[in-house]
Amino acid sequence: MNNVFFNALRRLRWPLAAMIIIFALSTAGVALIPGVDANGQEWRPSIFQALYFVAYTATTIGYGELPQGFSDIQRLWVTIVIFMSVFGWAYLLASVLALFQDKGFQSALIHTRFRNRVQKLQGPFYILCGLGETGRLVAQALDQIGHQFSALDIDEQSVLEFDLQNLRSDHPALAANATLADNLLIAGLNHPRCKGVLALTAKDEVNLAIGVAVRLLKPQLRLVSRASNGAAAASMRMIGVDEVINPFYEFASSMDIAMRAPDTHRLLSWLTEARGAFLPPRIPAPPGRWVVCGHGRFGAEMVQRIEQGGYDVTIIDPAVYESSSSQARDLQSGMADGDNLVSRVRHIAGAGTDEAVLLRAGLAAAHGLVAGTDDDTANLAIAMTSRRINPNLFVIARQNLVASGPLFEAFKADMTMVPSAIIANQCLAVLRTAHLSSFLREVRRRENEWARELIGDLTGKFGARSPEVWSCALIPSEAPGLLDAIKYSVRAAQISDLVGTSQNGREPEPCVALALVREDAIVLRPEAATPLKGGDQLLLAGVKAARHRISAMMLNANAAKRALGSQRV
Repeated sequence: MNNVFFNALRRLRWPLAAMIIIFALSTAGVALIPGVDANGQEWRPSIFQALYFVAYTATTIGYGELPQGFSDIQRLWVTIVIFMSVFGWAYLLASVLALFQDKGFQSALIHTRFRNRVQKLQGPFYILCGLGETGRLVAQALDQIGHQFSALDIDEQSVLEFDLQNLRSDHPALAANATLADNLLIAGLNHPRCKGVLALTAKDEVNLAIGVAVRLLKPQLRLVSRASNGAAAASMRMIGVDEVINPFYEFASSMDIAMRAPDTHRLLSWLTEARGAFLPPRIPAPPGRWVVCGHGRFGAEMVQRIEQGGYDVTIIDPAVYESSSSQARDLQSGMADGDNLVSRVRHIAGAGTDEAVLLRAGLAAAHGLVAGTDDDTANLAIAMTSRRINPNLFVIARQNLVASGPLFEAFKADMTMVPSAIIANQCLAVLRTAHLSSFLREVRRRENEWARELIGDLTGKFGARSPEVWSCALIPSEAPGLLDAIKYSVRAAQISDLVGTSQNGREPEPCVALALVREDAIVLRPEAATPLKGGDQLLLAGVKAARHRISAMMLNANAAKRALGSQRV
C-alpha cells in the first residue's frame, strides 16, 4: 500500500505544490493586511485565524468574516484568494481524476488490494493458475469442500467471469501472468499457509513455466499440473511436478480399464465422484470393431488403447495419417468396406459428419464409435448420424465446452468425455485426501476380482452411495492423544482399535481402512490386526460419525485410552 501511496504523491506533486503555495500566500495576505475593529483601531488576525479563514473560504464553506468585519482592501484580497483557490482545486481534482484513470495506477491499486487479501487469508490455501472452464470448475469444487485459494489468469475477462460466480467464500483473483515469479509471490507463494500450486491453464508451455518457477522458489510445495500430451507430461514429471493430469490419457486409460476390468472402473469412478454419489453401473464397453472420428490428441490416445486391446479400429479424419503402430497401413479414401486388412488400424480421409464416409468405414457392422473432434457440434452430429445407422452402437462422445452439457445430456451417449470435469475430479482426488491418488494408482494394478470384492465390502457397509474418504497421520501434530495412549497401552494398538471400536460400547459406526502408508510403502486393505506405529498414515472410508469418533481419539488421550483399554504402568 505504501508503494501506491508514494506513487500517487509523486504523480500529484505539482497540483499539491500549487495548493500549498496558494494556501500559504492566501494565509500570509490575510494575516498581513490590516483591518479596522469596531472601535476604529487597526487590527490584524493571527496566523491561526488567517489559516482558519482561508481554509473554510477556499473549501466554499464560507462562515463569514471572522473574528472582525473586513476592510475593503481585505475583501479585495479575499476575492483574489477565492479565485486562486478555485483554479487550484480544479487543477488538483483534474489531476486526481487523471490519476485514477491511468491504467498503470489502476493496476497498482488492484495488485496491492490482491496482495493484502492474500496476506489476510487465515487458513491453508492453494494458488490456482488458470481460470478457464477447467479452472472455474476446480474453483467451484474447492469452494464447496471449504478450501481457500488465490487465483491468477492472464485474461482479464476470465477474472471478471470468476468474480461473478456464486461461491460460498470470497477468494482473491488477479489478472496477471502466472509464469512471472513476482505474480506468484504476490499470490502467496511464500505465504506460510500456502499448501500448493495448481497449474491448470490451457497451454502446456505455460503450465511447465509455472512448474519451473514453483520448484525453484518453493520446492517443498505440492504442485499439480495439467498437460495435453505425453511429451509435456514427461517434461513436467522431470522437473518434479507431483501430479500431472492429462485428461485425454486419463479418459483413454479409464476406457481401457472399463474394457478389461469393469469392476475396477466402477470402483475408480465411485471413489473420485463427489461424496454421496451412487455406485455407477458396469459400462458394457464392447470388444470388436471400432470407428474413431478425429485423430487429434484424444483420438490418438483412444486408438492406441483400442489397438492394444487387440480390437480393430478405423480412423476417420480429414487428413490421412501414418499410424504409430508398426502394423498400420495408410488406405486411400476410395477403399471399400470389407477389404482384407493385415493391420488392425486403418485410416479413411474424410469427415465423420458425412454419412457416406461412415458407411465406408464399416459403421453399420461396428461395435463402438468415438466422436472425438475438438468441435462439439461436429461430435453431436457424428454421434446422432451413427446411432441412426447403427442403433446398437456403443458411443463415446467428446464434450469440449461445459456450456454444451445440456445437448450431450439430451443425446445420452454411453460415455461422455469432458476434459475440464476429468481434471477437476482428479484435482479433488489429489487435494481432498492425502494418499487417495496413490491408492487409486494401486487399484489400477489389481485384478478385477479384487475390485469386485472391495465394492462388495463397501456397499455392504455403506450401501450404494460413496462413503466419506479421509486420511489420518499418527504424528504428534495430528494425533497427540492417540500417540499418548499407544505409549502407555498394555498391548500393541491395532487398526481394528481405531476403526472398529466405539467409545460408548455400542456397535461402532461403519469404517474401513483402505490403505496403510508406512515408510513410503503403501499396503492396500491392511489386516485389522495390523499393529499401529508412530508415523503411520491411514486412508479411511466411513460415515461422518466414524470420522468424528476417530478424530476425537486422535486428539483426546482419554478417549483413545478407553478405546485401547490402556492403563498407566
